[in-house]
Amino acid sequence: MHVLSNVENLFLDYTPLDISFLQSIGVLTSLKTLSLSYCHLTDLPTHQGLCYLNNLEELNVNGNALSGAIPSCLGNLTSLRYLDISNNRFTGNIASSPLTNLTMLQFISLSKNQFQLPVSFNSFANHSDLEVLLADENKLAANQLVYIYGGQNFNLRSLACSINNTRLEKLILKDSSIVGSLSLSPHPNSKLSYLFMSQNALTANIPLCLGGLRRLGMLDLSHNNLFGEIPEELGMSLSLFYLRLSNNSLSGKIFPKLYHFFNSLEALYLDGNKLEGKIIEFSPISIKHLEELDVSDNHFYGKLPRWLWNNTELVILDFSKNHFEGPIPMGLCNLVNLEFLDLSLNHLSGTIPSCSNLQKVLHVHLAKNKLGGTLSDALFINSSLVTLDLSENNLTGRIPDWISTLPALRVFLLKANQFEGEF
Repeated sequence: MHVLSNVENLFLDYTPLDISFLQSIGVLTSLKTLSLSYCHLTDLPTHQGLCYLNNLEELNVNGNALSGAIPSCLGNLTSLRYLDISNNRFTGNIASSPLTNLTMLQFISLSKNQFQLPVSFNSFANHSDLEVLLADENKLAANQLVYIYGGQNFNLRSLACSINNTRLEKLILKDSSIVGSLSLSPHPNSKLSYLFMSQNALTANIPLCLGGLRRLGMLDLSHNNLFGEIPEELGMSLSLFYLRLSNNSLSGKIFPKLYHFFNSLEALYLDGNKLEGKIIEFSPISIKHLEELDVSDNHFYGKLPRWLWNNTELVILDFSKNHFEGPIPMGLCNLVNLEFLDLSLNHLSGTIPSCSNLQKVLHVHLAKNKLGGTLSDALFINSSLVTLDLSENNLTGRIPDWISTLPALRVFLLKANQFEGEF
């Protein structure tokens, strides 16, 4: 090992290592970068080993089987700028760990461990160079999420846990076992652009102050237990282009003011809630960029809104599992970029439009409606069609021969209709 004493960078990723090798690694005093990801490690030797590398700037032990608390002597590696200990089994409270001594750190990844995360990151307030802190898929230390400002020296750009920092741009806390209410500062971060808190157990109303985040571009609060109405204050977020509130318990109507941000939205997911009422009509000029729209599995009713058919950028359209009625307009044929269409489980009637110009559509679901007429000149005759579900309607006549000419068709459902003849 002494012959390597001048080595500055050592990468042994995906190499099964013997613990005896690491026990003597402390002699590599010139080492600045050490990468040991996916090396089947179960222990970090500290005696005459890792903790003697005082010049170390980058340490990566991602993807091993390391467990227990972070060795206290790691707090002596004060030159560390990059630390990745994700995908292990470390435990303990981050706020009282040796990491709080490593004030030179710029990047920390703690993801996918068993750490107990603090609800405040004030213990990292002196980490003036810290830009990225990833701590998703750990445990939170309290059942109420309350963010506390970390100080003027806190320079995080991407964080999996805090929102009051005036420089913070990204907050990613998905699938982090967070339970309880969601409390935010009365003066939200004006630079926050990404807020992802999906797949937790938040039980609260959506905070009104989110509408004050003028730079917020992406908001994902899906797969929680949020309830109440969607606050009309969200309509103030004119930079918002991605909104996902799927699979919560949100109720009430969509406020008219919420339609105002449709001019910037590219993706809107409201599926799996308890929303109700009619989807109002408004100027098609307001929906220039909408590409993904999913309001399925709610309690909406009335006719399909006319403005849908003027939005030629739509790629995904899902209005299934609601109470919409009336015909499917011929305007559907305007959606030339459409790839996924689901209008199933409604009360739609009339005939199916003939849309031979929809050459990009891959999946069509119209099952469990009251659609009638024949298929002789209907539907989407294109070589890309993969799924066609027309089951449980009132369709009549013969099944057209062109169905058998669709080379990509894998799912074709026609059950519970009134077809005649053989196919």
